[in-house]
Amino acid sequence: MSDLSPADVTPDPVSRATEAQRLAADPFISAFVSANAGSGKTKVLVDRVLRLLLEGAAPGRILCLTYTKAAAAHMAVKVFDRLAGWVGLDDAALAAELTGLEGRRPARARLDAARRLFARAVETPGGLKIETIHAFCERVLHLAPFEANVPARFEVLDEAASEEIFTQARRAVLTLAARGEDAGLGNALTIVSLAAAGDAFDAALRAAIRQARQLREEAISHADAMAALAATLGLRPGETLAAVEHAMLHDGYAPDEWPDLVTALSAGSKNDQKLADTLRAASASGDGAERLGLYLDVFFKSDGEPRADKGFPTKSVDPAVAEALRAERDRLAELEDRRRAARVLQRTDALLTLAEAIAARVEAIKHGRGALDFDDLIGKTRSLLLRSDAASWILHKLDAGIDHVLVDEAQDTNPAQWDILRALTGEFSAGEAVDAAGRLRRTVFAVGDPKQSIYGFQGAEPRAFAESERHYRKALADVGARFESVPLNVSFRSAPAVLAAVDLVFGVAEHFAGLAFDEGDGARPGTVHETSRIGQHGRVEIWEPVVADEDAEPEAWDAPVDAPDPTSPVVALAGRIAAEIARLTREGDETGRRTPPGEALVLVRKRGALFDAIISALKAAGLKVAGADRLTLGDHIAVLDLLVAGRAALLPEDDLTLAAFLKTPLAGLDDDDLMAIAARRGPLSLHAALAENAGSNDAARRGLELLRALRTLAGERGAFGFYATLLGPMGGRTALVARLGAEAGDAIDEFLALALGHERQATPSLAGFIARFGDAAHDVKRDMDESRGEIRVMTVHGAKGLEADVVVLADACRFNARAPAVLPLEVRINGRFTPLPVWLPAAAARPAALREAAGAEAAREREEHNRLLYVALTRARRRLIVAPYFARNQKNLPPESWYGMVDAAFATADMVQNIADPASGAVTRVLASGRAVVTPREAPAARQLAPAPDWLFTPAAREEAPPAPISPSRAAPLQPAGAAPRQTSETVAAREAARFAGALLHTLLEHLPAAPAADRAALARRYVARRTATLTPGDPAFLQPERQAWIVDSALGLVAAPQLAPLFGAHAIAEAPIAGNVNLPGRGPTPVSGQIDRLAVTADTVWLADFKLAGLASDAPPPQAYVTQLALYAALLRQAWPDRAVRPLLVYADGPRILELEEAACRAALARL
Repeated sequence: MSDLSPADVTPDPVSRATEAQRLAADPFISAFVSANAGSGKTKVLVDRVLRLLLEGAAPGRILCLTYTKAAAAHMAVKVFDRLAGWVGLDDAALAAELTGLEGRRPARARLDAARRLFARAVETPGGLKIETIHAFCERVLHLAPFEANVPARFEVLDEAASEEIFTQARRAVLTLAARGEDAGLGNALTIVSLAAAGDAFDAALRAAIRQARQLREEAISHADAMAALAATLGLRPGETLAAVEHAMLHDGYAPDEWPDLVTALSAGSKNDQKLADTLRAASASGDGAERLGLYLDVFFKSDGEPRADKGFPTKSVDPAVAEALRAERDRLAELEDRRRAARVLQRTDALLTLAEAIAARVEAIKHGRGALDFDDLIGKTRSLLLRSDAASWILHKLDAGIDHVLVDEAQDTNPAQWDILRALTGEFSAGEAVDAAGRLRRTVFAVGDPKQSIYGFQGAEPRAFAESERHYRKALADVGARFESVPLNVSFRSAPAVLAAVDLVFGVAEHFAGLAFDEGDGARPGTVHETSRIGQHGRVEIWEPVVADEDAEPEAWDAPVDAPDPTSPVVALAGRIAAEIARLTREGDETGRRTPPGEALVLVRKRGALFDAIISALKAAGLKVAGADRLTLGDHIAVLDLLVAGRAALLPEDDLTLAAFLKTPLAGLDDDDLMAIAARRGPLSLHAALAENAGSNDAARRGLELLRALRTLAGERGAFGFYATLLGPMGGRTALVARLGAEAGDAIDEFLALALGHERQATPSLAGFIARFGDAAHDVKRDMDESRGEIRVMTVHGAKGLEADVVVLADACRFNARAPAVLPLEVRINGRFTPLPVWLPAAAARPAALREAAGAEAAREREEHNRLLYVALTRARRRLIVAPYFARNQKNLPPESWYGMVDAAFATADMVQNIADPASGAVTRVLASGRAVVTPREAPAARQLAPAPDWLFTPAAREEAPPAPISPSRAAPLQPAGAAPRQTSETVAAREAARFAGALLHTLLEHLPAAPAADRAALARRYVARRTATLTPGDPAFLQPERQAWIVDSALGLVAAPQLAPLFGAHAIAEAPIAGNVNLPGRGPTPVSGQIDRLAVTADTVWLADFKLAGLASDAPPPQAYVTQLALYAALLRQAWPDRAVRPLLVYADGPRILELEEAACRAALARL
């Protein structure tokens, strides 16, 4: 059978999918949802939030955690769009909407409740919480900074800032080590640099630093870690590499016995005589390392394996000597494994020494800046919540608790993040969490797909999804609560042919490894997909690999060294992909349907020659292409042009820098211009040659004028001002985008953002910014939304969550299971297992203790390789193409390669057709579904762009900065000029004591009204006692006991005063912020911003009060500063409630004495301003 027909698909999958989605969204159960690609997991998440709100869940007590900020924003938009839509629907439409959501007809009251949900969600303080787990952790740490031991107002470092700090710390530590200023670091650097260099050295350091942070968090010392690793590797306590090597040379045949062995072997065969020569050379060597190496060569083969009994030595050698040689070989074999272990221990010790020093330097820099990175957010929150006394208190501070937790993309949640979630939900399974009907008042929900867990390099562990599912199932079952595991197998994305291809590929046991981790899944390998698009057209094509043309002409000697060889398989495949996409977008497919450019997606395993060749081929074919999905700013040509412009402005006498700048689109000169200006300049610098030729050469004049303008800019402005002017008014952005394409715009924007960020952290300096820019690799992930209408070329990692009508998977037909530089080895330390960063040597040099762990790591890499293929294949809606190529001199197809996996599955499938190309004979394997013919659509008419208006290039008029708002508490002086008392130590102490007493009083007035009346006195005394406990008579803020008692009694009296009852009622607001414009005589609308001590709004009156501590004589008028303050507040409130009386009260604590300001007094105070 060569085609999938509707009869091959189980009927009505949509109904079953709808029921499964409703079950998963049931707000009364906890659930873990395993959702296939395209099965509607975002819909389920949104539906569950909506149903929780419909059942009365408080918006502020729902926490929804997503993997990325974009996902959080996308989900929030969907939730609020649905809620906002319900407000405007009539009864019939809303009833139909709720019936589809819940599966039952709603009552009238439910319709009314649904319409109120939008306002309820918007008006809830803090709002509905849909955020990333990092944002959640940041919120937790800001709530409890002291308990978490973090700076109170920490900043969160982005990836670029973290990379910059790492680079700075790494440079400082390695410089210290290289100079020999620290002997321990110097020795460690020597050991590590002999084993690795370049990228391998850097990768090993980074991996070790991540593990070193965990060791520090768990308070594991370096010595304890190394002792535990030595035991795990099979070394004796204190055993070193030197000790093992000494035992190899001296504990068997003593060197003075070697001549006898040489004589015995020399009497044997040629092979024996070769061994004798090697042993003779060892005996003669005076270098210890060389001597040991030669001695071991006698007993081991070149691959490091012991020589076999057969032939070692030959029968020509005396049997007694032969037996002794074999015994020595066996002794050395055991020691060789310990030698390898000792070498691993030595290198790990050195690597960890460097890593700990760099990590300590990083922490010191972060501490100095009051900053945390993303790993800190997770680690600090985990440590805080795992403390037995912290979790419930933190939950209380999080808006009085969390009742419902929803986790998106749960397969990418790492173990530390799961620890946080379990701590948050630890009380969800408590007995009181279940009502009389057995329904949970609190629920936990997670949706994910272990088959799509592809972020292992970020710590994601797909097995943790199934482990957490089992944890919650048991915990909730113990209290009789309902928990469901809900599979979503029906795809609303892909055509039948695409899903059939996926199931074919992963029906092979080796291919299915790593795609499922539930107990018992290993017995039946294979994915199970259904589609809602029954009978719809779909097509999967597997191309034959493109191979190198062996008869091609050799590359021209004068071709650029970095240009791709036009005869290479990479370029040939890129050209074929571009031609196929051009056909699909311009002519249409076999049904006549044209594919919009935005619906074509090309995927690669990693960025490299193939990635660049595909983008170039698409552009050469005249197709709209979005460019690279991730930009490394330091490598982007637009950024390089901007950097060289800055350097030229700073160093105009540097000929090479200036020449490079003049050749950029920013200056616009070409090679001919430079030759005319500089070729015969003699001893003159290029800068001087520009000045000399400016009068007669237009290009020289333009270049000189631009350079002078940039030099003036560099002297007057910082980096941001320099580049903003160059790119804006001077036309630099237009020139760069015109030459380099729209992709340059993203790089320019990020570069400008970095320049602005630099000025916020350091003194504005163009030179400082350029120097700092090179300290980190600034990677930018571009938004590759299909709405831009451009063909997208990206890695499979970057395409996670995306989809397209046509997907091309370009594969290099390789699978290189690269061993990591550092292996996280589980080592028992202080009674528990902890991962240690262990240096992983080449396979031939690994001790036995590492082989199993290295094999397990290789298996995990293969599993993620399989999951990446699953993600790639499931991005396609209608058409999937697997496009492979063979590298030059490649003879074999690795079965683990993506093409090898797909081709092996398709080779024997009945539903696959093999179609040969009549011209080339190449065979394409095709799996198709649906035969419906689509009427060809007319190609859209080319859009004519209107000319740019003149105002676009006209500098905007200078906008004056708005005046700073008036603060009511400082609007008028408290005392006339010159009337302030002379400052003495006594007056300063008295003022500080008064300030502290006022703060205590205001805090009591803010919080006491919410407490039961019977408890207020005890609470007030306890609070004041705790705040004053550490003060001594020498402190300026010290308060005598009678003064403390007076503060408590005054606060209690104010709260109980009948005249102030509205201000301390249930609907009153404490410390109410207020801002607006007040129309002042002679000044017009004037901004005002302040905070009212106490505010209450009743049906006909607006009450406001400002509380003062100091007393006032009974016949004395209040100070004008206090009157002005209340007058400004009253003026703002009259604008907000023009139909109600506004009653401003000035309240003195002693007495209390309450003064109400008349409206005339308020107007007079405002007139004086």
